Amino acid sequence: VEAIDEKHQFLSIIYIASGEGLLLRKGEQTVLKEGKSYWMKEASILTSTSAKLLSVYRLSWLTECEGQTSLLSVPLAEQQPAKIVPLWEEVIGLQSGKSFSEQCRFQTKIWELLTALTESTEADMIGKAIEMLRNHIAEPYSITELAEKANMNPNSFSRAFRKRVGMSPKQFLNEERMKAAKELILQNKGITTKDVAFQIGLQDEFYFSRLFKKREGVSPSFYMKRCKERVAIVSQLFLQDHLLSLGIQPVAAPCYPSVYPAGRGLPT
Repeated sequence: VEAIDEKHQFLSIIYIASGEGLLLRKGEQTVLKEGKSYWMKEASILTSTSAKLLSVYRLSWLTECEGQTSLLSVPLAEQQPAKIVPLWEEVIGLQSGKSFSEQCRFQTKIWELLTALTESTEADMIGKAIEMLRNHIAEPYSITELAEKANMNPNSFSRAFRKRVGMSPKQFLNEERMKAAKELILQNKGITTKDVAFQIGLQDEFYFSRLFKKREGVSPSFYMKRCKERVAIVSQLFLQDHLLSLGIQPVAAPCYPSVYPAGRGLPT
């Protein structure tokens, strides 16, 4: 854990060269991922969340610098450490130069670094498409629409998406829909298959059932039954009788042969 800019004197940009972590600022958490950069304009706390060493580079300006607002509006790109880390190291090596020419080289390298950190890449475009699909699973995006938002043609977008994710955009969207469907089933007791399908953007509940069974191995209705709360009891005080009187039949009740005669009271 490390506190950054506790006195709120700087505008900073940090780059995650390795590892993962959390950035806490103004009570809000930002997940830090390798290869990404983040603007910081207030005191923050940086915390590592992985076993891998969290390596972070930081570039700061005094908060009184001109153009601060315009800087913060510039989007930051995702860049591979192999490309960016050498630039950071060059900047670090040049920052202590005293002569005019050394300071010129330092400033030149700073702008080269900032150019690289703000230069949109194919990975950024695909990343935005992934977030869009995850956050709007009920909306029927076409490949053409996604490609247009990424400033790519449909074929190039599909190839880049598959390279990044390991599956086509349609397969990815269906995967996210099935994850959302499981959450809906677990969080909403008594929800119907039709309601689940509608909420994840599928109008055909039978198509939804086929997709769900293909992924989970069971139908949505069977999954719903399996997710119901179940009670097992082991007792020498005949508490099984009390459960039965309440209309609750245990799924397992050892030593209760009148209900489970085989296997010493355990159901097969």
